[in-house]
Amino acid sequence: MTRHDGLFPGTLSRRALIRAAGATGLGMVLTQMKTIGGIREAAAQSESVATIINIAATAEAMAVTLLGVAIQGAASYANPDGSQGLAATTVAILKAAQSAEQAHYAFLTKAGAKALTLTFNIPDPKIATATTALFQTIEALETAFTAAYMSAAREFAEMRKPDLVKAAVQIGGVECGHRALARLALGDPLPHNLAFETKMFTQVGQAAAALEKLGFIGGTNNTVVYQNFAGSVDNSGMSELTPM
Repeated sequence: MTRHDGLFPGTLSRRALIRAAGATGLGMVLTQMKTIGGIREAAAQSESVATIINIAATAEAMAVTLLGVAIQGAASYANPDGSQGLAATTVAILKAAQSAEQAHYAFLTKAGAKALTLTFNIPDPKIATATTALFQTIEALETAFTAAYMSAAREFAEMRKPDLVKAAVQIGGVECGHRALARLALGDPLPHNLAFETKMFTQVGQAAAALEKLGFIGGTNNTVVYQNFAGSVDNSGMSELTPM
């Protein structure tokens, strides 16, 4: 089976994300994410609802932004066969994924979440220029997002908040679908290759720390801003834009 471990310097892969989370640790989240104040609660042993949904809203805003970069630059991507430009069907998939991520962000912020930052970074410029790097990154990030929502669901269950458990499962299921589509775009023989999702994080704060460590948050290179893409999200063909 195809493996995608070397995405860019520092490697963004499932293993790299796990290492980043473990190396950072919840006790270091505040210092690791000093550029995005308001995450103090994530360093505590017990995360609050506000902490969890604030981090989730940040991740969703980041997804909207990175997908927006890909959609905007679709015509200039270099493909493995030497051709240029993302196929129309691929762009349609990216637009649908962006619509879903924006719906997640809208739901979370309506519930009271406040993103910790709306400014993000692209650690490797190839993510915005090379098809393989783009979809390897999407695969790895969606794996992390799915794992983060798994942790959120468990934490909400421990808080006895069934409505939040349901929402976390609903969002996590969609993120898992995005990961499968990325694997399909990469030509993997099994677009969905797991019987059980991988546990990467004990608490949602670890996911935020891993993203910061990998350079998507609080970095210095290739800065991109959520507001530049949120207004052009295309909801064509989408349904269930709010949880039922």
